[in-house]
Amino acid sequence: MVKLQGDPQVIEKQRVETAIRAIIDFTHFVSTGIILPPSDPNILAILPRGPDGSLLTHLARTGTFKTLRLQAGTTTKQISKKQEQLKEQARKGLKDPSQLDTSTVYLETAVYKSDGHTRVYACSKCRGREAKRRHSKETSRKNPSTEQKVKVEPSTASGGDEDGASYDPLRGGRVVAEPSWNPTTADWRHEIIIFNHSPEVSIKDGAVESLPFRVICYGKCHAEKTGFR
Repeated sequence: MVKLQGDPQVIEKQRVETAIRAIIDFTHFVSTGIILPPSDPNILAILPRGPDGSLLTHLARTGTFKTLRLQAGTTTKQISKKQEQLKEQARKGLKDPSQLDTSTVYLETAVYKSDGHTRVYACSKCRGREAKRRHSKETSRKNPSTEQKVKVEPSTASGGDEDGASYDPLRGGRVVAEPSWNPTTADWRHEIIIFNHSPEVSIKDGAVESLPFRVICYGKCHAEKTGFR
């Protein structure tokens, strides 16, 4: 079971500049006699109970998983050279490299309107702004003393009957097919959620203690007055 904390299910008056810090717990059910019951009322509410109301099981963090892998194209940072070297050393130390997959969890995200059913994707204007932001940071990192004004276009990977470069959610008659999930291939339909992290996140003691992310598109772009889910 995966438990999200610090992540409001409905974001009121959402701003794209505001990062939301999520805590992810990877848990499993254990006997009530092994550990004390959790103090989190949200967790207590979902635990199974007997006829007399007593708890039948508790939740405990699992140490099975070591890495959380994020969708390609949804992160602001790249995996470091040190991380790549450690991964390569780990691969060489295994007789079967596929064993690494058993300790990796893959995360897919989706954003919906307040009705909970209509999936939304970042409009071309907001993705263009995000692309410029990334380009500006990359340019500043490589050439701190150089300022360049360059026109940057958002990604244009196909999404159903709608092209990513011209997607406007307020225009009627447009069809966007839900993306087939592939963690190694960037797709503009996943880019409404951006993580301020590298593509791989370490899982320590069954949890990711801090995973900041942003919704890059405004509610007004989708005529959403209540908040995204």
